[in-house]
Amino acid sequence: MGTLRRRVVGFTALILAAVSLLLAVGATPSTPVASAGATALPPRSSLAAPALCAVGSVLLVGGAAAAVDGDLSARAALFAPFVGVVSAVASGVVGTGAVPDTATVVVAGATGAVAAGAVVGSAVAPTVRASTTGDTAALLVGAVLLLASIAVASDAAPSLAAGGLGGTVGVAALWFADAEAWQP
Repeated sequence: MGTLRRRVVGFTALILAAVSLLLAVGATPSTPVASAGATALPPRSSLAAPALCAVGSVLLVGGAAAAVDGDLSARAALFAPFVGVVSAVASGVVGTGAVPDTATVVVAGATGAVAAGAVVGSAVAPTVRASTTGDTAALLVGAVLLLASIAVASDAAPSLAAGGLGGTVGVAALWFADAEAWQP
């Protein structure tokens, strides 16, 4: 019976992840990515977009493991920051309707601040999993991702804080809903 419950939790987390990532598109800054030179975001976007990308990526990775009744290792949880960056960049492109010429244009400006916030938030998952499972290598990679995101986008503090809060909410939800996999 525990396997069925865990799979239901996994599919619910996947649905919530999809909703969160879709909402991130609507919360992305409305200025085109190519013309956004500064990392300053409108207040709603600076808080909502990175938080939604972070919680969505954490729930996607954790929910996928629970849906197949698999064990989410700390190294598999390192996929969450990648999903966070991809979702932030994709929501920046889809939400603004601008198709950039190069990847450097995509991660510059407001979308870069959202992506940095999403990485900070989604790096919480591998850091927590690594600390509870004793995987030192994954813990170091997660910590480096956190510190690198803070260093790269230090002028976008609201975005970083919102992303961190979103990732923490995602991990806390999985911690309580899928306790047998997340708690030590």
